[in-house]
Amino acid sequence: MELSIGRRLLVLAVVVISSATYIAATFTATAILPQMQGAVAATQDEISWTVTFNIL
Repeated sequence: MELSIGRRLLVLAVVVISSATYIAATFTATAILPQMQGAVAATQDEISWTVTFNIL
């Protein structure tokens, strides 16, 4: 089954946008971990679940 050029571009756009969203969300969560850890008095292991949950 051969996809048309339009369909290929649509698939590419969806993959690029979803990848960029995932990377931005993971980067943001990782960047604010120290502030979150201090705000809720959590250990490193407890707060790292935030990134794990974000990935899932």
